[in-house]
Amino acid sequence: MPLSTPDVVVRHPDVGTRPAVRIAAPPVAVAAAMGSAALFGLAWGRPLMLQMMGDVDFPFHLEAARQFAADGVVTMPHFLLQVLLGSLLATGLFASPAQAGVVFFCAIYAATGALICWYVARGGATVGELLVSVVLTGAIMLSAPILPRSEPSLFLIGYFPPNAYHNPTMLVAKPLLVLALASAVAALARRGTPTRAEAALLATPIVLLGLAKPNYLACLVPVLLAGAAWSTMKGGGVSWRRVGAVCAAAVGTLASTFLLYSSEELGFDTSVIVAPFRVIAVYAPVDPLTIVLSLAASLAFPLAVTAMWPRGAMQDLSMRIAWSGAAVALFISYFLAEGGTRLDHGNFLWTGQMGVFVLFVAAAGFVRGRLQLASPSVLMFGRALALGVILLFHVESGLRHAALKLEYVRSLAFWT
Repeated sequence: MPLSTPDVVVRHPDVGTRPAVRIAAPPVAVAAAMGSAALFGLAWGRPLMLQMMGDVDFPFHLEAARQFAADGVVTMPHFLLQVLLGSLLATGLFASPAQAGVVFFCAIYAATGALICWYVARGGATVGELLVSVVLTGAIMLSAPILPRSEPSLFLIGYFPPNAYHNPTMLVAKPLLVLALASAVAALARRGTPTRAEAALLATPIVLLGLAKPNYLACLVPVLLAGAAWSTMKGGGVSWRRVGAVCAAAVGTLASTFLLYSSEELGFDTSVIVAPFRVIAVYAPVDPLTIVLSLAASLAFPLAVTAMWPRGAMQDLSMRIAWSGAAVALFISYFLAEGGTRLDHGNFLWTGQMGVFVLFVAAAGFVRGRLQLASPSVLMFGRALALGVILLFHVESGLRHAALKLEYVRSLAFWT
């Protein structure tokens, strides 16, 4: 009996040439997986948000949202959070900005979980692979650099954590980063002439990301242009209209944001300078060994994935984009800074953190497509075991970081 449309026959080099039937999960199963990931994000995020509403950057952004709710005037260069949270507050349904903030950021955590799961499970995953996708999503949302027990800093300057809890605009950027990665992959993978609707769909998350936290757009543009040029030179063909739509959206949003930053009404008295390692040096050692160790601690999971499937990772478009974007992001983080009194603010370090977050998502999606947990192959079992252990180290470090620095255990009291 021939296979139906959703079924495919897979021959994987690690398990020989015996065909394996993969029956794609129905849409309801995909929706259930995304819903489960969203609930996990909510369960993880709500205690953190209850803890953080009065700490670090949150009071500033809550006040900005309150001002927007009162007069409708934007007061920040990257104003998406101010507008969204201010609009929510303007409904009058909340007694305070903090109450509205908890609801808003819990929704952001849920959306992040759902979108990570969607991206990891993309490509017609089976029911079993959907379960793996949910697990990988949870691991990504909890992961931190594999930290030493003595690490005292909430901000982890010198490391590049895929998740940060103390910056509101970074939280808003996370689901948009997943969509931006999907737009970049689609721009390089699809052929033919795009419709206006498709071009707008590809550009929308790019613009929204720029309005939320624009750092990563400076990585996406050179990566897309280089990828398109390489594909053209190799004779593979590329849809320059799609690439142009994404790049134009990124460049236009970056230019607009730069003008707002330099304006008298919304801007800051600052400049961009080349300052290799100066920002990190304010807070942590910058000798070569420390830099290598901090990078290894931050990137252990995607490094291990790439080392296990070097050829596959090189051929996978999502991984190439994510690794290239992370490389540009880390370069920006290490070598650029704001001049004057804002040098120690470290705002370019967010670029590296965004790049690493995208890389974790891409690596999880790549692993989901490569691992065959039902395979009798010893090599496959070894890979799964090794990656599981590395992810557990990332997760343990993330849980420990949250428990020690954000009093997560105490904040869980609201569940009881």
